[in-house]
Amino acid sequence: MSIYYSIDEATNRLQVSEQWVQSIVVGRDEVYKFVGNLIVRHLKAKKRTCVLALDGFLGVEWKSIVFGIEDVLKKDGLRLETIDFSSMYKSPDEMTRIVDRCLTIDPSFGFVFKEKMERLLDLDRIEELRKHLEDHKKKLAESLPAGILCYGCGAAIPRLRELCDYIFYVDITREELFNRSLKEPVFPLGSEGTDQPVHKALKRLYYVDFPVLDSHKKYVLRHTDWYVDGNLLEELKLLPRHVYDAILSTLAQYPFRVKPLTIPLHGEEHGSRRSRAFPNRW
Repeated sequence: MSIYYSIDEATNRLQVSEQWVQSIVVGRDEVYKFVGNLIVRHLKAKKRTCVLALDGFLGVEWKSIVFGIEDVLKKDGLRLETIDFSSMYKSPDEMTRIVDRCLTIDPSFGFVFKEKMERLLDLDRIEELRKHLEDHKKKLAESLPAGILCYGCGAAIPRLRELCDYIFYVDITREELFNRSLKEPVFPLGSEGTDQPVHKALKRLYYVDFPVLDSHKKYVLRHTDWYVDGNLLEELKLLPRHVYDAILSTLAQYPFRVKPLTIPLHGEEHGSRRSRAFPNRW
């Protein structure tokens, strides 16, 4: 079942201003050029390295987006330093100790993890990253990279946000997350390759990752400069935050229906097959 509908299938069609429509950047290459040009303009105006946070939801194809932006800058002879924020999480053993108390021995039920994303992060590494960004913001960019791009889930946490010149939030739906994991495994937060992929770790997602990600997303969207729809990599859509907010405010005035997402669960020990429904929210 696909999440991508044609406009003809819509029950309610939003009426938005042409000005909003014109402000949206559509297309993978166009979005890469937009970010690259943003870095170049900042470098010329401020004469120092541009610091960007590329935050977003679990399952975003970070590498493809980062490589695309790097290629744009290379054509101008500029260098982009990239920092994978997944390296900022605690060790797999520490993560297990933190989240296991929420998962219990029951096959389906547990306790919701109510702490912030920072609880899952190595704060010593975060402090090192913070100092690194501060050093670059104090120096002229003559021998420094044109931009520093910190990317991944949590890249715009409060301890780093104030050091960012621009913040982007790249979003995908839960359904797209599971579809991607079936093709190429996506792992829970901080467990790259050391845990089951998300389509087999539904309990962990439901009680830990989704609550953490949703809480962090609410925070970031209050401070982000641009929202990026990352469901179709070939057709990325970048919206200024004020346009994103305006479209959601307009949508709230219309009747709408949330598409349910049902994920099959395989009870191997009993040979049974069950399913669990998750809200397929943005």
